[in-house]
Amino acid sequence: MDGAWEPQLETDIGAIARRIRFAKGNDEKLGRTIFLIGAGCSISAGIPGAMEIAKRMVLETAHRLELRKERADAPAAYEALVRDGALTAYPKGKPGAMPTDATVDWYAVYDAMFRVHYTAPDDVRRLFGGLVEDAKGAVNWAHLCLGEIVARDLVSTVLTTNFDQLVLSGMVRAGVLPVVCDGIESLNRIDGAPRHPQLVELHGSRHTYLLRNAPEDVAKVGRDPQAVAAIQQLFQTATTFVAVGYGGREKGVMDLLVQAGQAYPDKNLYWVAHSPRPEDAGKRVQDFLATSRNARLVPGQDADSFFLDLCRALGIGSPRALSLPLEGLRQLIGQVRASVVTDPDIEQEIEAAQAVLVALEVSAAAARGPDDASEVTAIREARLRGDMAAAFARAKTAMAGRDPGVVPMGLLEEA
Repeated sequence: MDGAWEPQLETDIGAIARRIRFAKGNDEKLGRTIFLIGAGCSISAGIPGAMEIAKRMVLETAHRLELRKERADAPAAYEALVRDGALTAYPKGKPGAMPTDATVDWYAVYDAMFRVHYTAPDDVRRLFGGLVEDAKGAVNWAHLCLGEIVARDLVSTVLTTNFDQLVLSGMVRAGVLPVVCDGIESLNRIDGAPRHPQLVELHGSRHTYLLRNAPEDVAKVGRDPQAVAAIQQLFQTATTFVAVGYGGREKGVMDLLVQAGQAYPDKNLYWVAHSPRPEDAGKRVQDFLATSRNARLVPGQDADSFFLDLCRALGIGSPRALSLPLEGLRQLIGQVRASVVTDPDIEQEIEAAQAVLVALEVSAAAARGPDDASEVTAIREARLRGDMAAAFARAKTAMAGRDPGVVPMGLLEEA
């Protein structure tokens, strides 16, 4: 990068929250905000990024091809593949250096492995399915918060390049069943001005017949007439766009965004980047942000921490899937009760579930323990909602009149 690019920076998450709030008109069912979620949002849930996936692929491929290696690590497997002619060399840094984590361009290896070895859909599904299974069903704070924001009707559409379906998991846990577009073949389901939340998995999911991770497949997305039309329709009605955890490396996806930004310029664009260095933003990200006078780069953000701050600024606080863990069961029982039940066995099962819920509610009340523990929870929840005045007032009241030597540690920490 030649240093000529001078992005406008945003460090106040509250400013983003205000834009998201403002994007929901008084009479509109859904806010006119779009989120784009990339692989960086899944790291803390145990889903590896492109570099780690590339290493996994070279290890697996070297094993399948029965290539001998002096060491059993990814650089050694890469070296064996290159030596065998099964992979082109992709050095980074000093030419001729011994392959290490630092001297191999693992992003280039990632692309090449899909082009050369992982070409059959079954192999791709097996790879990504294994990655999801290794995560053992983990779901992280970022996706729970995103689901909660969608459940509050602040977001119309979520785009994701990820295969792990964590976005869908977060939405479902928040009580949202979105319209799902699993690949560009089903983009005809997408509404430019939706009245129901939408999820677009741009590359498909782990269950899709053809995952679009090979560079040629990814590039086709940017030229697909249906994809171009769908993204532009979304941009036509949206006013705010927030990208989190996505580096903008894929040409096809970024072409779609740049074209949409050029067709409908000056949207409120926020690119939330992990790197604290603005100059690390890639050329395609720069091109996209250049389509708007209202574009901001938000550097140095961990995805979980960003969503924690965003939910605090929005006054949402902790996702209800965690703060009200029995709410989902309560809603389910209520929905089943609303159906027509004629079989006595079914009716008894519903009543048994209701009895379990009551018992759990009693146990939950007991588990909250003494007043001190309840106050700690209440203070923390107020802080998570961004209501610092209420948190301080509760802490002040709870500590009033106590002997300073016996004030519970929890109250001191929360205060």
